[in-house]
Amino acid sequence: MRQLPPMSSLRSFEAAARLGTMTAAASELGRTHGAISRQIAQLEQATGQLLFQRAGVLLKLTPAGSDLFAVTVEALDRLEESFTSVRGGRQNQVITLGCGSTFASRWLIPRLPRFYELHPNVTVKIDVLKRSASEARGVSIATSWDRLSYPVPEGSNVYVLGDVEFVIVGHPQLDMGVSGKAFNMPTRLRSLTSPHHWEAFEQKTGFSIHAKTTMDFANTQQCIDAAVAGLGFVLVEARMIDEELKTGRLIAHPPSWRMAAGFVAMTSGQTPSSILRKFISWLVEQSAINR
Repeated sequence: MRQLPPMSSLRSFEAAARLGTMTAAASELGRTHGAISRQIAQLEQATGQLLFQRAGVLLKLTPAGSDLFAVTVEALDRLEESFTSVRGGRQNQVITLGCGSTFASRWLIPRLPRFYELHPNVTVKIDVLKRSASEARGVSIATSWDRLSYPVPEGSNVYVLGDVEFVIVGHPQLDMGVSGKAFNMPTRLRSLTSPHHWEAFEQKTGFSIHAKTTMDFANTQQCIDAAVAGLGFVLVEARMIDEELKTGRLIAHPPSWRMAAGFVAMTSGQTPSSILRKFISWLVEQSAINR
């Protein structure tokens, strides 16, 4: 007899690890928070290993948890594919995409209807990454455009989607002085997901940034919102604020920093499936629009 935990425990564990909280896992699976917590506790007891480090409501995988998560995702994906095939031909294929929250909300999700028009039997499940895309686990594909913080990762199949361009933007009525190769600004806005952006920009461009104060925010989206509100200047990849630049809610202050082929997608070492290759081609096409 196979020595395996209940499927419900594995599903709870996979959802909690992917979504980062038990509350989100409970919502996705239609269960209570208590039920998810009990099933994960049973799994930890069965393995004899702590699977999560808990920091308030947030969950972070331990090394043992990361190993189990990778195996669980692969097994569930294979079961899902086989079941779909048996049920009737591979309808409702699922692509799990790892990406940043700002990229997902500002660039990807508004474009997804175009993909679904072309591929109505495919679902793109978004897994928000909290760190470098090169460290993504349990996803079909991950996107990466942050060339100021992370190099193009090695050890994966890398597909070029387009260029990246980082610009400094602020509210039209917010003044910034430029003296030679120095920017003088009242406040710079910094995302805690990319805390070294400004320093990297200085190294890449040779310009120096002088700010009286620095305001920290949890992510790039909040930095953009703060810039629109006139709180300071944000350094951001241009495609993330395309609409704000078009409408004049933000204005760019040159110079920008551009890297050819810096926007990439990554898959594991395995050969991508047919639908995944189509999704990558679609990303390339969308990246080329208006850029």
